[in-house]
Amino acid sequence: MVSVRCRPPPSSGPLRSKMNATVSLAGRLMTSSPVCSMMRLATFGALACALPSTPTPPVAVTTPVPRGLDPLDGLSIETNEIPGVGTTPFAAPTAPALLRTPNYDPDVALTTPQLVALHGYPSESHVVRTEDGYLLTLHRIPGGRSHQGPSGGAAARPVVFLQHGLLASSADWVLTGPGKSLAYILADSGYDVWMGNARGNTYSRAHVSLSTKDSAFWNFSWHEIGFYDLPAAIDHVLQVTGQKSLFYIGHSMGTTTFYVMMSTRPEYNDRVMAGVLLAPVVYLGSCRSPIRYLAPYADDYQYLAHLFGADEFLPQNAALQFFAKYGCELAMFELKLCENSIFVICGFDKDQVCFPAVLSHTPAGTSSKTVTHFAQSILTGKFKPFGASPDTPEYDLSKVTVPTAAFYADNDLLSDPRDVEHLFQKVPMKLGKFRVALPSFNHLDFLWGKNAKKLVFDDVLAVLGRFGAQTIRNRSFAVLNYYRTLLQQSGRKYVYGHAPFPGRTTDVEQESTESTQDSR
Repeated sequence: MVSVRCRPPPSSGPLRSKMNATVSLAGRLMTSSPVCSMMRLATFGALACALPSTPTPPVAVTTPVPRGLDPLDGLSIETNEIPGVGTTPFAAPTAPALLRTPNYDPDVALTTPQLVALHGYPSESHVVRTEDGYLLTLHRIPGGRSHQGPSGGAAARPVVFLQHGLLASSADWVLTGPGKSLAYILADSGYDVWMGNARGNTYSRAHVSLSTKDSAFWNFSWHEIGFYDLPAAIDHVLQVTGQKSLFYIGHSMGTTTFYVMMSTRPEYNDRVMAGVLLAPVVYLGSCRSPIRYLAPYADDYQYLAHLFGADEFLPQNAALQFFAKYGCELAMFELKLCENSIFVICGFDKDQVCFPAVLSHTPAGTSSKTVTHFAQSILTGKFKPFGASPDTPEYDLSKVTVPTAAFYADNDLLSDPRDVEHLFQKVPMKLGKFRVALPSFNHLDFLWGKNAKKLVFDDVLAVLGRFGAQTIRNRSFAVLNYYRTLLQQSGRKYVYGHAPFPGRTTDVEQESTESTQDSR
């Protein structure tokens, strides 16, 4: 047994309340010797989770109204987010009158549509009902700051759907601001941008008959998100815009759910023009994150969580919001705590991410079952449904006919390059693998990295730009001709009759084609 000795606490005054004692203990651990770093992280997490998980209503932004569908959860939604048609534009909000520090960032107190409106972009919220009764909020940026175009029909902008990762929300795509966040870059580049929110996160905590206090509400994993949430969202987006297909961009779990949808509901292959995968986590057998050491205990954790009524995992709460607004700005050691608690899981990169705004929206919550499902994938190295036995077949990726491009990084501890290569050997249609040209780039830098535009987003725009107006109107034409181009490059029989796929073939596509030949 290893004994760890921390610096003894100073002498204390009169007996304080239980919470004050906990805060004091956390403070002593944070300033103790480096060998207690894991204890500091665990204590900080326990302290944050011990406080009420329900966020306080926003102050002086808009008048909150009861959600109505779940009066027990104590949540509120903005008056301009009431379920309905969802086409009412948002007015730029006024920052609430809260305690200021010299480096206080008012953006951390705003919701996703408020952030979008604050920067001068048109903003909409739409509520979608899934087949199994969950109510999901979609956020939309129909154009750039000077957008005057149509909101639907054949002449409208091409549509891009963005899906977040684990413990995240639509806010991921707008946190770093115009010119840096992918949602703004896409809107300024002529796209109609939609951002999804998976069931159970900050913006999708409602059901037609279940309360968030019910265990049944949290009885889902990323399988249900892919099987129910994404199809409902895509159907709504295509109905509103009048388009026949859209582009899909997913990060982390957003790539997992993408392949669940495409393999279990293959009819949606015809509704997605192309898929862009940022830090894909489909296969996790080579995951290098320290969370792999916790994976063997995930089933036990989920059982205990269900037994004690803790089926929700890491919601956004008052403690995390406080640290987001003030904690990371009070002193250097708080900033390092905020950084290292994330770096230990995703990969170290101290120069890329600004954390106060991130912590105000992340974690956004999910179910314990979702986390357990990922742990099962780490243990088995397979892409299977929740609780699958060794005899259960994997998701059939041969049914995924959507052309996909994958972006990955060497310092990503969750999405290992070997797992990305394994994925690309399974899927038939490939636009290429793109390796980020920065050794320190990690899992979260794909969203919030200071150099993400130059290193990733410019290439994403290039991939989407390969599909011109004609191919957007007819996805089948694009897929057919790209497949014929691959056949021609591989030396196999080429069927004439159509023009080649628009644009030249890049080196990364040649590399993926060669890997496909080798796998044959």
